Amino acid sequence: MAARIFGRLGFVRFGLRSRLARAVEDPGDRGLLGSNGATHNSRKLFRQRFYGGTYVGSTSNYIDWSARYFGAYSIEELALYADIIKCVPLPHNVIDIGANVGNHSLFFALKGASVLAFEPNPDAYELLEQKIRANPGVRIQPFQKALSDRSAFLELCLPDNKNLGRSSFNKKVGSNTISVEVSRADDLEEIQSCSHISYIKIDVEGHELRVLSGLRDTLSSQRPPVFVECNQLDRLETLSNLFPEGYSFYLFDINRAFAYFLNIPGYGLKRVLAGDPIPSACNILAWPDHRLPSHLSRKVIS
Repeated sequence: MAARIFGRLGFVRFGLRSRLARAVEDPGDRGLLGSNGATHNSRKLFRQRFYGGTYVGSTSNYIDWSARYFGAYSIEELALYADIIKCVPLPHNVIDIGANVGNHSLFFALKGASVLAFEPNPDAYELLEQKIRANPGVRIQPFQKALSDRSAFLELCLPDNKNLGRSSFNKKVGSNTISVEVSRADDLEEIQSCSHISYIKIDVEGHELRVLSGLRDTLSSQRPPVFVECNQLDRLETLSNLFPEGYSFYLFDINRAFAYFLNIPGYGLKRVLAGDPIPSACNILAWPDHRLPSHLSRKVIS
């Protein structure tokens, strides 16, 4: 309990909070630390309150373990969405591409959105469905498939470690692969029938550009904000060329230390322009206008 309380102190550097949480219970192979210094297995489901809903998960995988000790996985990304829905019209329809075990999808739904959640890893998909069952009022439609620039079956490499989110079409992250169904997003009736898409989140371990290529028609007709993880990109143009004219792009920044052990809670946004270099691994918010709404523009940092 002490580690969970400390883990939710957002003004403390995440590395320090994570180190303490791992000393108590590591999502890899160490178990809970007992009073006599010995460890015992804690690989079991837990249940906790989560933004007005119920989060069920297993501390044997990193995403759920993070929710257990820090309140949620990637709290700053959830805070960004909470700010965005203040300035996008109803209804709120969200597409979660790479939904993993459902941390983000559940948050979106508890904030009132209808969510299309795509996750091809069967282990992660099972935990996603578990969260949906624990919250019978939420509107999450899960799909055990991936999105890409074409419809086919591709080999998905499954991670050997406890981070189910590392499953990848592009990288060897483990010793096992499975064949999974992938679809071109623009071809799916469920996406075509959305009257208004208010937000798209993409986190697919290196397959992001192919997903965006398969979303060209949707982006042109709906112009939603898009939050995308980017890997191995050297220039913004590689990404921006997949968007319609008029989008602006912002690096999503959570590493804002102001003292050795302390951190500025929340997130910041850094505008990036054509020709600007970007980090090889980063998250980018694509906004469908040249100007941000006022409450988001206050998050812009130099």
